[in-house]
Amino acid sequence: MFTRLTYQRLAGILFLYCLWGGTQAQSGLTQKTRLQDAAGLHVAVSKGGQETMGRNAGRDCHLSSRSPGMRVATFLVLALLIALSTAAFCQTLPTLTNFDSYTTGATALFQKPTYSGSTVGINTDNTGAVSTDRASSGTKSLKITWTWSSGSTSNWGRCTSNACTSLPNVVVPCPSHTNKVLRMKVWFGTGQPVIGWCIGCREVTGSPAFGANGGTTGSIKWVGASGKTGTGPTCTTKLVPMDAWQTYELDMSAEPVLAFTGSGNSVTCSTNSMTVLEHLAVSDITGATGTQTLYIDDVSFQTATSPPTLTLTPTAGGTVGGGGTKTAGKDVTVTATPSSGYRFLGWSTDSGGTSIVSTSTSYTFTMPGLNYTLYANFTDKWLMTVGVGSSGGGTVTGGGQHTVGDRFDITATPNTGYTFVKWSTRADGSDSVSTDNPYNVTMPNNDYALYAIFTPGTYTLAVNANANGAATSTPGDGGVIYNTSVTAKAVPDAGYCFKGWSTDSAGNTIVSTFLTYTFSMPGSNYTIYANFVPQNKFAYTEGFESYVAASVDGTGNPANPSANNFGSIDSNDTGPNNGGSNPWWGTNPRNGGVCLAAWGTTPHSGNKMLWSAYSGNGTDYYNFAFRNNGGRNVQGNFCVDWYFQDTLGTTFDLAGNYIGDSLRLLSYHKASPNQNLHVSNADYDSTSNYTDSNFNSRLQLGCASDNSTGFQSGKYQARIMGGSSSYANGWYNLGLSRSVGWHHARIVVGPVKSDTTNDVSFYIDDMSTAAKTASLAAYGYNLICTETEMKIGANWGKWAYYDDITVETLPSMPSLEVSPAYASTSTTATFGGSFSSSSVSYLVSVNGGAFAPATSPLAIDVSGWGQGSYSVAVKAVDASNWESGVATAMITVDRTPPTTPIISSVDVNGLSATVTFGGSVDSSPFHYELKLDGGSFAPAASPKLLSGLSGGSHTVYVKAVDDAGLESGVASHAFVVDGVPPAIADISVTPQNVGATGNCLKGKLWVDAHVTDAGGSGLASVQIKLDDGDYEDMPVKDGGNPGDYENEYTIDASWANRAHSVTIRATDGAGNVSICDPIAFNVNKNEITGAIGLQNFTAALKYREVAFVLNGSTTKVVNLGFLNGMAAYSIVDVPDLTTISAKTAWSLRRLITGLSASDGQYEANFTGTKTVLGGDLTGDNVINALDYSALRGAWGTSSVGDINGDGYTDNADYLIQKANWYGKGDAQ
Repeated sequence: MFTRLTYQRLAGILFLYCLWGGTQAQSGLTQKTRLQDAAGLHVAVSKGGQETMGRNAGRDCHLSSRSPGMRVATFLVLALLIALSTAAFCQTLPTLTNFDSYTTGATALFQKPTYSGSTVGINTDNTGAVSTDRASSGTKSLKITWTWSSGSTSNWGRCTSNACTSLPNVVVPCPSHTNKVLRMKVWFGTGQPVIGWCIGCREVTGSPAFGANGGTTGSIKWVGASGKTGTGPTCTTKLVPMDAWQTYELDMSAEPVLAFTGSGNSVTCSTNSMTVLEHLAVSDITGATGTQTLYIDDVSFQTATSPPTLTLTPTAGGTVGGGGTKTAGKDVTVTATPSSGYRFLGWSTDSGGTSIVSTSTSYTFTMPGLNYTLYANFTDKWLMTVGVGSSGGGTVTGGGQHTVGDRFDITATPNTGYTFVKWSTRADGSDSVSTDNPYNVTMPNNDYALYAIFTPGTYTLAVNANANGAATSTPGDGGVIYNTSVTAKAVPDAGYCFKGWSTDSAGNTIVSTFLTYTFSMPGSNYTIYANFVPQNKFAYTEGFESYVAASVDGTGNPANPSANNFGSIDSNDTGPNNGGSNPWWGTNPRNGGVCLAAWGTTPHSGNKMLWSAYSGNGTDYYNFAFRNNGGRNVQGNFCVDWYFQDTLGTTFDLAGNYIGDSLRLLSYHKASPNQNLHVSNADYDSTSNYTDSNFNSRLQLGCASDNSTGFQSGKYQARIMGGSSSYANGWYNLGLSRSVGWHHARIVVGPVKSDTTNDVSFYIDDMSTAAKTASLAAYGYNLICTETEMKIGANWGKWAYYDDITVETLPSMPSLEVSPAYASTSTTATFGGSFSSSSVSYLVSVNGGAFAPATSPLAIDVSGWGQGSYSVAVKAVDASNWESGVATAMITVDRTPPTTPIISSVDVNGLSATVTFGGSVDSSPFHYELKLDGGSFAPAASPKLLSGLSGGSHTVYVKAVDDAGLESGVASHAFVVDGVPPAIADISVTPQNVGATGNCLKGKLWVDAHVTDAGGSGLASVQIKLDDGDYEDMPVKDGGNPGDYENEYTIDASWANRAHSVTIRATDGAGNVSICDPIAFNVNKNEITGAIGLQNFTAALKYREVAFVLNGSTTKVVNLGFLNGMAAYSIVDVPDLTTISAKTAWSLRRLITGLSASDGQYEANFTGTKTVLGGDLTGDNVINALDYSALRGAWGTSSVGDINGDGYTDNADYLIQKANWYGKGDAQ
């Protein structure tokens, strides 16, 4: 409500306004001014028009300035109205609260969020109270905390105003009021999820005052809720987490309304447009969990919103859109558009572009309740991403941001064992860009990614075995890809044990002591060696007679637990058996002890035995690998033998009457699974009991300690750690019933087999039949452990006892060979090679008979046996009567010889023959034997080559002989060896066309020969070759006599004019070859002959050189002898001719044209009208003054002008020249 001061100030303002208006009326100006007093009253004044007092508290007041008198009258009326007004007329509202006037910890305006009614997913341990933690103004604010109990977008809570100690059910304007905008300051710290908020207004009647308690009557409507999410309101305004005070406004007239209680989606206001601010609702719009904290301050109602401004600032290279005035708590979308050649990096809250909030060009977010600036970051650089392909194998460098067209290097560095292959745009390497490394990249106009593709290298693996064993690997020796899993296996020979795998041949650098060694192929060539050493032959027997037994009480039994001496057998325990030569030790004393006869149980032998010594641990170890085998695991062919006393038999009661003890044979490993497989240098290794994880193999026999489902209390059990199909944890029920008394037990570990396994057998009482067998990986064994844990209370003395424990290497299985294995009369068994801790003898069983002593070699007579297979078995027995495994071999008695073989072919080649045979059948293995002519039979396999044979007839013989010595019938085959080569005779070369000089002209050429074979194998081929060419078949001559062969050639332009030859080769069926000497002939495809006459030439024989020109271009100079002025000429090696001309040094040229010759023989005669005319002494083919001058100069003194050839230059020559004066010779 207005105060008196408010009215006084308002009246003063109006009075000043009237005076000012009258004065300004005289000025003729048009002007507008807004004044505001402390109460927020706005008065707008305009000159030359209507003045208006601004709206306030929902009422408009108007003053006219048409005249000073009117203004005074209006003022008086207004003053009267103000005096009579109430809060409903021209009312202004103060701030609702800033919480400073309330006590810290009090509830004001809103209580803590509650879990009640229809709220969902909000805990009950929330808070809401006035706090001094922080404030927007003053020193206090309202602090609200709550916890979402589950992550769901249906979660919501409400902070109710009801029952607050201050401002309960506060009356505020409703949406129809002038002051309809709820404004409040909010601190909602970062790290919290965005929430939605809206208010709940209770409809009231009457005229409650602003800030008063409006009561709890009336329906409630959500203002700022567009619908429901689950049971809660779907709030349209959000709170953005930010470490700053934000201003949020809710324009109640503009927000949607949703009924919470009652009906209708609008708020019905009281008569003065008031409602009750009943709730503040918060909603989990992100489905978050956890605690949230909200501070509220300076809550007020305003006439209009004052929205914050969103400023968008782009860097160079783009434009932005979507900035300006925004509504706090509402989603806004901003856009960034890069210019050509640029790309968008992201929106940031700092000008440096480091605090990126989004990389999307279209970014939608919730506007906070304060002015907010976003920077749009653009760049003309693009991102070059360099990575390693999905298969790995190396590292990369380079890349980063570059401008378009930049050139730079990227580099791939392979890891050890890998090589670089290529650059690819796909991580799987399915395409290829370049194999260069480094690769010089030109940056494109987009982000670009390249992946370095590496491939594992291939390296050489060599797995070797040193003496006394064998080694294999998978994969085998050769190229192995890096990091491939390799499994190497070592198998010692009988009498040896495996020392370890080494990387040196001397066996010094041991990398594994496992027989089976699995490793990854390194990035280099790798060679390993399996090393073997002799297996110690030992026997250790423990009867406990040498130890001090437990003290006895008055009943003659071991003393009660208060006594000092329990007869502890642990060398590391207190008592008389501590230290010294005692080989027994325990992991956690007190364990077992030595006692005399006790509670009705006497030792199995002697006077002492092992008992529980009132022990709750009861585990004692003996390290036979260290003490008996040189610190190496015993890998096979040994046994553990002992006696145990069962004091309960089938009595079994977990409440107090049961035995769960067994003796254990253990393969202990100390560290790496490839190393330290035994306790190599000490007995006492640990102060805590071992578990299965400490062992590679664990065998147990006796009474099981595992009573899981499937356990049979009336049976004895065996355990194979890791065994399959057990009733529990490797335990197996044996088919042997428990009974009271001493029982003989034994575990036998056979030799290491080729697959690096041992056969293991378990025995109780019946030492001839194993109660259980298994084949296990051969790790080797090193410890035995006796278990004497005291598991009973009242039933004293009813526990397990042990006596006469033996660990001993067994005689190794002897070697056995029966030869021949197939026999008809007799065979011999050879055996031996067994090793043991004592001397051995051998027992032999033949054909299933009883074993009997025997020495090697043993002759076995089978002459009276029927056909069939029979067995021979041998075993070794040592001095302690331990028997080895049984070696067996088979004898097959054969009474039926093989069937007669078949000689399918004898292929003769010269002085050799290949014999093919087979087809015999027999029940026993057999072989073939062969002989030639009268020779001796010798083993042979088909096909058999017989070489160096003599010419003539031969016979080959073949028989089959089986391993029992029985022979088949003999097959034979006769054949002839031809040692005489073919004869080649009557060779002739006949051309179709023969030149005048005897040469072969163009046309056909026939080569004939007569070829015969006198050796009897017949001709296999007759061949001919031209010059140095290849041989080709020479056809039989059509119409010729037997043995006549003829080959036809065609001499054409492809033939060279020169000497040629043909060679004939003949081969017979035996492979004999004859080759004749080359037959020569000349080819001149074309030649020309004819006569030439010289004009008035001397009758005596006279030689002159004649220059012949062929086809106007080819010159042939021939020195011819002329008699009576005529000479014959012949020119060979000429082209196909159409013209020829002739000229001497004293004559004009004469040309003959139109030449042709289909057979290559041309003829041209320079006679008659073609006689060569004389007189050209200068050689220019014209007779003129120059020739005459030459004639005169040689007159009577020289032969230069001797045209007619008589030896003088005289009148006869002049007359010839004169006759041809001014004559001109033909062209060439």
